[in-house]
Amino acid sequence: MIGARVMGLWSNGSWYPGVVSQARDRRGEPQYFVQFDDGDTAWLSTQQIQVQSAPGAAAHGVAPSLGARVMADWAEDSWYPGYVCEANPNGSLFFVQFDDGDTKWLAPMKIRPNGDRPNAAPTPQLTPGTAVQGEWAEESWYSGVVARANDNATMFFIQFDDGDQKWLPAQQLRYTAAARSPQPAIAHNPPPTPVPQPAPTQHGAPAHAAHPPAPMAAPRAESELRCAYCNLRITRSDVSRCPECGARL
Repeated sequence: MIGARVMGLWSNGSWYPGVVSQARDRRGEPQYFVQFDDGDTAWLSTQQIQVQSAPGAAAHGVAPSLGARVMADWAEDSWYPGYVCEANPNGSLFFVQFDDGDTKWLAPMKIRPNGDRPNAAPTPQLTPGTAVQGEWAEESWYSGVVARANDNATMFFIQFDDGDQKWLPAQQLRYTAAARSPQPAIAHNPPPTPVPQPAPTQHGAPAHAAHPPAPMAAPRAESELRCAYCNLRITRSDVSRCPECGARL
């Protein structure tokens, strides 16, 4: 345990990074003397420390994984919490985004594990174009879209609708839609609907006229024939003279 990197619980209820330098037995319970990175010291019980790395690991610097929750040295011995977002091609520098939004490329020896939150878990379904709500600050959520993901899909670069940008892990995102896809193009002047033409017969003439002639009026029934002089109702066979008045029809 001596030489191990730990997070120690300070009297204000917050956890801070440090190194175990001594150990002792206090009334049957082990205690550890922690030298915090800011210079303070304290004897802490096993319940008040969280082991972050094996003894001696911090001296050489342990390359963190992408998405790791860390304490990082912003300035000389000024350590603040954040996440590892990206690494340079040869793994000698790591891009850390601090919880307050500041970012910095740092060497492994300037980055230490932090157990206050879980590491960011890979979330492959959060692809570029996914609409989300992101936690800009504690319980302050704003709408945006995933612009890109890091190499192992643990951190996501969010473009907020108001123009702000920030790397966030999946646990600080709310999914609001699937990845946006382009909408099909709509013609501004669609072509007119073609008028169906009649099918031709074997000889090329239309099988049916496009506008069939109106039916001819039916001839009047025989019961409607009358003499023009005496108004006698006659039949169609009486076509020469009226049988009543003798008038020629």
